[in-house]
Amino acid sequence: MPMEEIKSRLEELKNKFTKISQSIDREALRANISELESRVNQPGFWNDPQESLAISRQLSDKQKQLDALINLETQIGDTLLMVNDQDMADELFNEANQIEKTLK
Repeated sequence: MPMEEIKSRLEELKNKFTKISQSIDREALRANISELESRVNQPGFWNDPQESLAISRQLSDKQKQLDALINLETQIGDTLLMVNDQDMADELFNEANQIEKTLK
């Protein structure tokens, strides 16, 4: 695939990611993670196994969501930095495919 097509595809993926990312309030997500972490660290948290398990799962899910956003944003940014290097065409094509799979 020609480099210009790869660059165009990556820009489209970046725009798609931006739309998805804007729909998620990262500050609210971070605040929620912080609140859940605070609850997990409270004395007696594990006294109610069902509730502690539910809160632990919520915390894990929210942390994974935030990590995925940050990692994908970094991956897209790093990939776009390489679009001017013709020797990287195959790798960029593969990266674009991976980013596209993640965004689905």
